[in-house]
Amino acid sequence: MRPPVRRVLTLMSVAAATLTLGMSSVGVAQDATPEPAETPSPFCSVLTADEASAALGVTLTIGSGSTTDCSYDPDFTTSGVSLNVRREDGPLTDDYPRSYYPDGIDIPCDAPAASPADASTAEPATPCPAAMTGSPLGGRLAYYVADGTILFVDEGTNDQLFVLQLFGTPPDSVDVPTALMSIAETGLPRLASIALPPEPTIEPEPSFFGDAELTAMIPTEIGGYPVDVQTLSGADILAQTDPSDVDAVDQLQALADQLAGIGKTINDLSLAFASFPTEDSFGDITAVRLKGADIASVTNDLLPLLLTDILDPQQTPAVIAGKDVIIVTDGPLPTGSPDPSADPFAIGADRAYVYPNGEVLWFVTVTEPELTEVFQKLP
Repeated sequence: MRPPVRRVLTLMSVAAATLTLGMSSVGVAQDATPEPAETPSPFCSVLTADEASAALGVTLTIGSGSTTDCSYDPDFTTSGVSLNVRREDGPLTDDYPRSYYPDGIDIPCDAPAASPADASTAEPATPCPAAMTGSPLGGRLAYYVADGTILFVDEGTNDQLFVLQLFGTPPDSVDVPTALMSIAETGLPRLASIALPPEPTIEPEPSFFGDAELTAMIPTEIGGYPVDVQTLSGADILAQTDPSDVDAVDQLQALADQLAGIGKTINDLSLAFASFPTEDSFGDITAVRLKGADIASVTNDLLPLLLTDILDPQQTPAVIAGKDVIIVTDGPLPTGSPDPSADPFAIGADRAYVYPNGEVLWFVTVTEPELTEVFQKLP
């Protein structure tokens, strides 16, 4: 299970204060390694290619690896089965991996393998592979996820998880749970000889000046949930700009030039980023403050610099909670679009609600009922 995809108005470059309308997606995939690594990583000593091949009924070779993982790859002509064996931070808890994979099975299982459903119940009995009954894996705690073919084994006192993940479908003669348990039993004794990764160096968090006045303008609660807020001053923006990032530097310069045209500098600018959970996703509030300016008079000048990657920006006036709002979409709103508070994603167009007020240009992305509440609470 992965965190839900968030469709929001996201910050593309903090340094340049640029925003984009669209979707961000989260995904993880195993990269195919067609050629075996010339020098296997130390972690690959946890399992030989022959041992992996025998357990899974396909021919595998050792592929890429690191100090904490090793891949066992097919030839991609006779089979697409591959195996990733790795260490992850543990121990095995309700938070991870159980909450991420709620359909998994704790090992040892309590029910026998292929237990028939009780005809009097609506739900079938939870299957428990035979290999996972009793006290396998030397009594270590483990968790098996059939849907992702992942086996998590708690190594014990070192707070690490030994994780085996199968990709692809092995021959029908191979019982996957049994195969993964067999591989785990083979590799577990060898883990003691494989050095744990060094403790990461904790880098000091950057110090930000922020903008306390802008923070005070943002609602502290929406829909009964607290609002998480971060603000950046102009000095913070400059400090975060990577001089080697040509695009960011160019965007920042374009913004500085535009500000100079109205007698302002980056030091007059501050940003706020706020988010809060909703029943289905998240809501976001982004604010751009230009101290001493009438933001409404320069909104049309700033929007092209603040909203990037929009091929056809369109503005549609609306009123929400008694406030004059601009709906910004990539392309026109669909013909016969419902009222401004309707679900923006149900009508096939992402949208942001832009609201200039005083020194601040507000960008809001959320649906009802939180949308109206946000505008009720904004200045």
